[in-house]
Amino acid sequence: MAVCNVLQLLRQEVQINFYFFIFMSTKIQDFYRLHSGFYDLTRWFFLFNRKKAVKAMKLKQGDTVIYVGCGTGHNFSQILRRISKTGRLIGIDYSPDMLNQARKKIRKNNWKNIKVVQADATNYKLNTKANAILYSFSLSMFPDWRQSLKASYKHLKNRGRIAIIDFSEFNGVLRLLNPVFNWWLYKHSVNNKQEIAQFLKKMHWKHSIKETRTGYNKIIVIFK
Repeated sequence: MAVCNVLQLLRQEVQINFYFFIFMSTKIQDFYRLHSGFYDLTRWFFLFNRKKAVKAMKLKQGDTVIYVGCGTGHNFSQILRRISKTGRLIGIDYSPDMLNQARKKIRKNNWKNIKVVQADATNYKLNTKANAILYSFSLSMFPDWRQSLKASYKHLKNRGRIAIIDFSEFNGVLRLLNPVFNWWLYKHSVNNKQEIAQFLKKMHWKHSIKETRTGYNKIIVIFK
């Protein structure tokens, strides 16, 4: 009887997680369908330090880069400048509307060494491994962010790096703003309370974490 009860609870938990994932995925799809057309025009004033995250990957000419949650491809030019024409860039995003904007950018600039793929960031599978992987304000929007990091780690070459730039929480006097700040993020399907440091320690992955702008965001680098 006890075993049956446990199995029933597990079944219910799986169903709840499944429906939550579907709900969040649909919500995020709808959000980016609305925002894709003007995304690049509005994000510059609150998505800070994206160039620093690209720099943290320590890219070299000829490197292969996977960009998880590439969106409209805002960081494409920064990455291509570092890997040159001999490198390769693969962008992954779940939103077809955002990828359409990215493809327009690729055609406009005549970039030949970029491929964009519509895929779920939590279980994507590519027939290649990367020297570096980038998450730019995307990980905090993934319901199963742990699984996404595991998938990326599998795609990383030895001595490769995963660079993450994302929201954190204010510290010092500005921490008084956190309730409003966190509410604003939550309303936009962003979770800035992910226990990433604890997860990385549990996985025994070498990493560094640096907060910037008094805690507004953080840059995490995972080393393999």
